[in-house]
Amino acid sequence: MAEQNRVKLELTPESLDGVYTNFSVITHTTGEFIIDFARTVPGNSIAKVYSRIIMSPINFKLFKKAVEENLINYELKHGDINIDGSYTTPRLESTYGGNDNMPRNVNNKNNLKLDTDENQNNDTITEE
Repeated sequence: MAEQNRVKLELTPESLDGVYTNFSVITHTTGEFIIDFARTVPGNSIAKVYSRIIMSPINFKLFKKAVEENLINYELKHGDINIDGSYTTPRLESTYGGNDNMPRNVNNKNNLKLDTDENQNNDTITEE
């Protein structure tokens, strides 16, 4: 990699600890992708958002590629991550405000999927 393509990361004292998340919601508009990172516990009906990341479509696609590459490398080193459906799946109730801003994809360890019914313009959640 050429030196001009390298970026030095600067971590502030506040960012060193990181933020734990076990629930994320991905939504998009024509110009950006929004990822809400939240935390939830079994039996609680609220998932509190701790961080919201907004990316351009190009940066989101590069992010997706980097995540895929890191997941492959992780599983080659540590073995496959088994998602067997044994997790309980919370129901997502959005507070985004209207169907135009509803999440179109949900990503979390509970394998929750949000589908859009294009005929009725309703969003529903299904378990896989």
